[in-house]
Amino acid sequence: MTVLNTQVSYALSNADPAARDDALRGIRDGVQQGIRLVNQLLLLFTAEAGAAQPLRQAEVDLAEVVQRVLEELAALAQARNIDLGFERTGDAATVRGTPSMLHELVANLVDNAIRYTPPGGVVTAAILGSASGVTLRVEDNGPGIQPTSASACSSASTGCTTTARVARGWDCRSCAKLRRPAAPT
Repeated sequence: MTVLNTQVSYALSNADPAARDDALRGIRDGVQQGIRLVNQLLLLFTAEAGAAQPLRQAEVDLAEVVQRVLEELAALAQARNIDLGFERTGDAATVRGTPSMLHELVANLVDNAIRYTPPGGVVTAAILGSASGVTLRVEDNGPGIQPTSASACSSASTGCTTTARVARGWDCRSCAKLRRPAAPT
């Protein structure tokens, strides 16, 4: 909040339109980061509360979630001159999960890819559907993950495994393999 207040004071006191515009963009970015942080904290609280009481799950079209996230983050990608892409191959992309958690998973992967890819880079989100499940892949040509940090990027939980490929040159991938909803019996 202190940084935002300083940027507001600078914008109000500066007669140069370009400097004022820069300050306003900084304020906008700070507010967006604050909103994202609050949303993540709310989801964390919900997830922790859900440990005692299961969260409501539903069948979710993961491709729709990815497209919505890409639309939400398009302005950030454009501001950083990042080519933001989407690919879809294979069968339907329906998974069973908590819609808000799936949205946050995708948003976190894409947001990180955009933020850590150099200006002029490429970020692609891909959905690969198969009979055994759905794979979400977010690729970028950013600096990647250092080998010493790679283990912190992998986790396993019920119905979802994630892996991160260690940096090799300019390649880094984040993948999530999600199970399809169980067929009705």
